[in-house]
Amino acid sequence: MHQTDYITYLLEEHGMIGCNSVTLPMDPHFPFGRDTDIYPHLENLTSEYQKFVGKLLYLAMYTRPDITVAMMKLAQHNNSPESRHYAAAKRILHFLAGTIGLHTHYGGATAIADLHGFSDSDWASSPEDRISITGYVWFFNGGPVSHSSKKQLTHALSSTEAEYMALTAAIQDGLWLLSSFECLKVPFTLPLRLFADNAGAIASMHSSTSLF
Repeated sequence: MHQTDYITYLLEEHGMIGCNSVTLPMDPHFPFGRDTDIYPHLENLTSEYQKFVGKLLYLAMYTRPDITVAMMKLAQHNNSPESRHYAAAKRILHFLAGTIGLHTHYGGATAIADLHGFSDSDWASSPEDRISITGYVWFFNGGPVSHSSKKQLTHALSSTEAEYMALTAAIQDGLWLLSSFECLKVPFTLPLRLFADNAGAIASMHSSTSLF
C-alpha cells in the first residue's frame, strides 16, 4: 500500500517538485522554527493551514504513520496558526519528497500472522503544559494496522507513570483489534505481544495482566 500519487499531487500543489529532502519530518529541537526566523505572509492563513493539515493527516492515517507525531503537534494549532506552523507543515513535504517510495507491505514469506505492538511515551514533553505524549503502533501480517500519537489526559509524575499510561492505551487498542479479528474471522496467533522499554512500567503491567 502506498500513496505515491497523492504525495506527488501535494508536492505539485505547493510548487515543491524536485525540492530538497530532509531526514526528519520535524526538527526535534525547533519544531516550529527559531524565534528569529522570518516567514512570508499568507492570505487566509487559518483556512489554508487547516486544509493543509487535513491533507497531511490523510496520509498519516493510512500509509505514513512515520509522520504521525509531527501531525499531532501541527494539529494542535488549527485554531490559531502562525506562519511558522505553516512552514513546519511544508517541512513534512520535504520529508515526504525524500521518502516518496516507501510502501506499507503485508504478507510475504517472512510475515507472521501474529498481532504485536510497540509502546512508548515522551514524558512531560509538551512545553506549554508539561503533558506527556503516548505513542504506539500495532503490526499484523508484516505491516502496521493501528497507530496513535496523542497527549495523555493527566499529568504523569514520572517517566514510569507516563510509560504505564501509554501501555494501558496500547493494550486497550490491541484488545479491540483482537475482538475485531474474531468478528471478521481473521486467523491470528496468540499470545498478544506488546513491547516497551521502561522496566518499571513493564513490571507494573506484569503484576496486573496475564497478556504479556
